[in-house]
Amino acid sequence: MRAEYLIVAVLVLGGGAALALSLAGEDRNGANGEPVATATAPSEAAETTPAQTKMPAPSGREITVRVEGKRTTVRVSLIDSRYCKDRLELCSAITGAKVAKLSPAQRRVVKRARTKLRRLRARPRRRDEEQQAPPPSTPAPAPAPAPAPAPTPAPAPPPPEPQPQPAPTT
Repeated sequence: MRAEYLIVAVLVLGGGAALALSLAGEDRNGANGEPVATATAPSEAAETTPAQTKMPAPSGREITVRVEGKRTTVRVSLIDSRYCKDRLELCSAITGAKVAKLSPAQRRVVKRARTKLRRLRARPRRRDEEQQAPPPSTPAPAPAPAPAPAPTPAPAPPPPEPQPQPAPTT
């Protein structure tokens, strides 16, 4: 609680000093143009350090992805369809909270990369299953017999032979 009061007091004193300098019309440079150091008590400087210390902000421009057990750092700005086409494994490894750092177009590209990789991995499995499929336990049914040819109609009887005609008598 006491530390909070000290921090507030230091901030108020610092603001008051800045206001006094601005009202006096003097700039922070001396007569020679050299910067003039402001005097602060060592105790004040020690107390203000925790309040002024900033944690470095994490870079939102790069993400780290684990591919085949190795960590790889990728610039977010590089992720596009060409990049993911060349690095299918890497783009499909971008998941979870790392996807949230991508733009909608980059998310679509990563999703396509995952789908494509899944298909590529499934394709060899299908071939292997077809080639190494065990023979069926029941024999295959015998093929159906060929249909019988349609019956041909009986041949028509030959026409009667012409009979010699008797010669006309007069």
